[in-house]
Amino acid sequence: ITLGSSDTSKLTITPPTVTILVGSTTANAQVTGVNFGSPNITATANGFLSATQAVSVAANLSFPPATVTVGAGNTANLILTLSAPAPTGGVLVTLVSDTPSVATVPSTVTILATQTTATVVVTGVKAGNAKITASSSTTGISSATANIIVVNVLAIQSNALPAGVVGTPYASFSETASGGTPPYTFSATGLPAGLSINSTSGAITGTPTTAGGPFPVTITVT
Repeated sequence: ITLGSSDTSKLTITPPTVTILVGSTTANAQVTGVNFGSPNITATANGFLSATQAVSVAANLSFPPATVTVGAGNTANLILTLSAPAPTGGVLVTLVSDTPSVATVPSTVTILATQTTATVVVTGVKAGNAKITASSSTTGISSATANIIVVNVLAIQSNALPAGVVGTPYASFSETASGGTPPYTFSATGLPAGLSINSTSGAITGTPTTAGGPFPVTITVT
C-alpha cells in the first residue's frame, strides 16, 4: 500500500509504503506534523479502492493566567502561549481589545519559530474591564482570551501627622487610601515609641513615651 500526504510542508508520513500481512486487517504508519493545517493522507493499492483521511495539525493559544490586573497609566505583561512549538517562519497573532478606552495592546505579536510563547504588553488606560482576544489566520490554531481589570493607581491620602505629647494618648489619626483593589493593608516605620498603626484601618494610636522629633515616618499601603 502506497501512502502519501497532500501537503508535506504540513504533514509527512513514514514509511511511504506498508504491507497488510495475510490474516491481518491493519498496518501501522507514523504521521508527523510539520506545520499547522489540514492536509489529507491517501492510501492506494492495485486492485483496491483508494482511501483518503483528513488530518488536522493543530495547536491552542492561551493566556496563563487568564485574568490580569493593571493600574491605570501602567503596563503589565501577558504571556501568550502556543501549545506546540511554532513552525518555520513563526506564527503571527492578531490582538484585539474589546474596550480600548480601558486597556490597549499592540495590533500583532509573533511567536518565533521553535518557540511557544510571546510577551504581550497591555496598557491600562482608565479603570474598568476589557477583554483581549488573540487569534491567528493559520489554520488549526484556536484563539485565546484574557480578562483585564484596570484599577486606579494605589495612593495614600494624608497630611502631616499632628504632634503628640509624652504621656498623653495620641489623638487618633487615620491614613486613607484610594485606587488599587481593597482591602488595603497599612504599615509604618519610624513612628515615635508608644505609637502604632492599625494594619486594617490605617489608624495611628497609642501614647508617646519619648520626647523628640521631628520623626521621619514612612506609611506604606498594599
